[in-house]
Amino acid sequence: MQPPQPNPAPNEALMEFAKAQLSIVLPEENFILADLFIGIEWKRLPKRERHLLGRNFFEFAKSDAGKKLIEINGVNAQRQQLYKRK
Repeated sequence: MQPPQPNPAPNEALMEFAKAQLSIVLPEENFILADLFIGIEWKRLPKRERHLLGRNFFEFAKSDAGKKLIEINGVNAQRQQLYKRK
């Protein structure tokens, strides 16, 4: 029996939301993905969804479209990926 596959639709919607929220980040400002969500919204997401969203957002940041908006800027002390708005 195959393990259940994650439903990609909710994660795609979260990715679109995160991309739209980039407009509230000031140029040259550092942020983590969780900053794009209201605290309680982020905490209510299952850990698996947050991890998948983080991986997808990182891939977006490496893409040509992502490179126009943000740059990857290392990790913080909690090992969360840091980004910088261009």
